[in-house]
Amino acid sequence: MPDLSPEARHELRDLKVKVIFVAESPHTSEVEPEELAARRPLCGSAGRRWWSVLGDVLDADPSEDVSLSRLLDICSRHGVVVMNAIQYPLDPKIVGTYPAADPALNLGFYKGPGELSFKKKKKTPELQGALSSLRARLSAPALEKASVYCLGNDALWFVSEALGKDGARGRIAGKIPHPSAWWRKGGVFKTIARKELERIFKTLRC
Repeated sequence: MPDLSPEARHELRDLKVKVIFVAESPHTSEVEPEELAARRPLCGSAGRRWWSVLGDVLDADPSEDVSLSRLLDICSRHGVVVMNAIQYPLDPKIVGTYPAADPALNLGFYKGPGELSFKKKKKTPELQGALSSLRARLSAPALEKASVYCLGNDALWFVSEALGKDGARGRIAGKIPHPSAWWRKGGVFKTIARKELERIFKTLRC
């Protein structure tokens, strides 16, 4: 699935990247469109919460519209890149809706317990190939100097592994709760995420 980045979208080819947000991987809504170019990160239920808060912070527009045109507009006007650490579905639950998207078949690893758990496959060619892809995307000329914020623990793990200890220290600026967890503890994670987004963009405007 294509990222929302200058390398993946011609609409963003001239984007001056200010900040990168990395989610874990696409799921059902993200891979639903048949046309590859119509697929985009964070467009399911969790994604609608993400873009609503991000839109409110940036434009005072809390719309849950996750159309590709709106997401590209937000990214282009604010220097934002959004990508997935893994560009194929990682959650094996997706087979209930899209059997052909089975991560065990497409990736050789998945999110969850068992021998194919991605952390247990760390040294395999399949996992190393995925990390190499992520490293290359984060190191593209338009992105290589931008700070990276990871959405959740799994995204943080992948980015840290892809960049290595020294690279991660220089690039990863923080972790934001993944929007799929924002409802927990009475919405406290949503509050944390919003405050962090406000801080990030206030700093970028200085």
